[in-house]
Amino acid sequence: MASQHYINTIYKELILINIKVNVYLLLLFAGFSLLPSISKAQIVDLNITSKITATADYREGKTGFPAVILIHGFLQTRESPTIRRLADELASNGYTTLSPTLTLGITKRAQSLGCEAIHKHIMEDDKKEISLWVEWLNSKKQKNIVLIGHSRANNVILSYLNETPDQSVKKGILISLPDDDFTSTAQDRQKMVAFAKQNLKNSPNTLAPYKIAFCDKYMATPESYLSFFGYSRNVVLNSIKTSKKPIEVILGNKDERMMKDWPDQVKESGASISVINDANHFFSDQAEFELNDVVMKSLRSLQVRR
Repeated sequence: MASQHYINTIYKELILINIKVNVYLLLLFAGFSLLPSISKAQIVDLNITSKITATADYREGKTGFPAVILIHGFLQTRESPTIRRLADELASNGYTTLSPTLTLGITKRAQSLGCEAIHKHIMEDDKKEISLWVEWLNSKKQKNIVLIGHSRANNVILSYLNETPDQSVKKGILISLPDDDFTSTAQDRQKMVAFAKQNLKNSPNTLAPYKIAFCDKYMATPESYLSFFGYSRNVVLNSIKTSKKPIEVILGNKDERMMKDWPDQVKESGASISVINDANHFFSDQAEFELNDVVMKSLRSLQVRR
């Protein structure tokens, strides 16, 4: 009897465990089903010139939601972590996302470029590509577009927004807007610019090492160097003031690529600014989620209510 009672007890326990497991699996499945799904990115091509083709990840979102073009940082690709994570999050929440890799003069470029690679591309080329991608989205009936940039891509976006931005572009969101005055002294910049201008006059096609951003030896033509180097602190702040579209800036207070007064200077220039605590230049770890929240709050203001 005792052994039979023991068997019955074990049997009842097994039934109870089986019920608990089934309930747990049911809840787990339900939980996953409620999570936002991330549509698979479609790789699209765009002819920039007869010899250069650009590529981008494209995911179509919900009707009435703004479309977002995400531009990666200097010499990087659309696979840079900050851009990739944000694109995935926005797509999972219903936003149309387009994440191009700027060609930098290389057709269907898929890898980031080293500082010591040969650089002949200029900022005007990057602006042209942004403009063409905006037109491409227009062809998809997207008339409510936001440009989002990370790091030095923001200089290109600012330049674009200061010229003749398409009417479908509603604003720019600039993440980790760089403070170029932090990377070098005014005297060093003057010397480098004078060196580049002399090269441009005497041997415009000659490659030489220049210092720019994180590159101590940026092997470039003088035209390439000068086109990107011109965005000093004052130029950036003035570009915010004169932008033809609203500018929002998102900074991390642990970003080591800016001076302490940079957020205040940006705010005084007229930009709407958000400073996220414990966030570095790339918004890693927990800061990623706060970045997502700030960006989506901004985008919600452009959603068309139906």
